[in-house]
Amino acid sequence: MDSPPEKPNIVRSRISHQMAFPVGYELLRTYFGDLAQWPGARLRFSEHPTTFASEFTRILRDSEPYCIFRIEYRPCERRGYDHILAGWSFTAFPVRRELKSSARTALCAEPFATFREFIGGIPTSSDVYTRREVVFHPGAATCTVEPPFRR
Repeated sequence: MDSPPEKPNIVRSRISHQMAFPVGYELLRTYFGDLAQWPGARLRFSEHPTTFASEFTRILRDSEPYCIFRIEYRPCERRGYDHILAGWSFTAFPVRRELKSSARTALCAEPFATFREFIGGIPTSSDVYTRREVVFHPGAATCTVEPPFRR
């Protein structure tokens, strides 16, 4: 019988030196490491939150809001889901290097507390795919959770 890994599976994409991830493994572990879902989770640091890199370049150029963090739960019992992808995944997306500090502050202010409650509210036997995203608003240096989590 396989025992769960002690730490999440981590995949990190290369990004431009002009970009930075607002959070890293250590900060995520600080906020979520004591949760029962943490050891089996997947962490991904992805180069862009959009399908096409050119679309992300346009979003950055125009200072439009975009997703900088996503949490997803994929059930393994549900048809169509690869068993390897089942469970919890945390995905971080980069911001312009000069916005890293403000993005991190906004992300840690309320969204992470909301996500802890969200994760704790999903039963491990759930067969429903669900996700929440943190959208960063560069001009205001604020974040919102989409869709909003109702307590």
